[in-house]
Amino acid sequence: MKKKKIIVITAPSGAGKTFLTEIITREYVHDYEKVITSTTRAKRQTEKDGKDYYFLSEKNFLKKQEQGKLFEWELDVFPGTHYGGEKRELERIFSSGKTPIIVCEINGATKLIGKSVIHTIDREFLDGYHIESFFIYAPLEVLKQRILDDVKNGKRNDTELEIQQRFARLELELSFQDEFHHKIDNSEKPIEFVANELVNKMLYPEKVQ
Repeated sequence: MKKKKIIVITAPSGAGKTFLTEIITREYVHDYEKVITSTTRAKRQTEKDGKDYYFLSEKNFLKKQEQGKLFEWELDVFPGTHYGGEKRELERIFSSGKTPIIVCEINGATKLIGKSVIHTIDREFLDGYHIESFFIYAPLEVLKQRILDDVKNGKRNDTELEIQQRFARLELELSFQDEFHHKIDNSEKPIEFVANELVNKMLYPEKVQ
């Protein structure tokens, strides 16, 4: 029996994974849907429960984790702040006839594809699916400039220290690109062209090396 597919999209800061996913789920609304993450952090004023995140109490989150209801999780990303993906969220998307897209940071993505020593994940559950992974990238200097532009334009409110910390992570994050099935260059082409390339590879994946 053919396994159902899960798409994993990851990228360094500034590479555009979130924007690309927004384009794809808008243009291919009947085919793909972004997986909503569960978290214990406080809801921001502009956020909506069930749209941006599923906002849970710490007690509820830990109960779900203990009962095996999460397929991956990160505890204490900040003290008392946990993040995770719920199995029922994948089932919800599959039941609507769509393919789930998991958008996550590189450390989370390496867990999902089995390339990490971190085991905060239900590997047996995920092995029941075919995971196709995509790494979005751009040259280091391009990524740095995008971060600075976002701060200047008010899209980020990072402090100078946080900016330097992001810069320090970029080179390390870029070094992981060969761990994933597909690489997509988002440095020069219009974003719509990049989104189209990404969808084509999602629909007609090349042979995984």
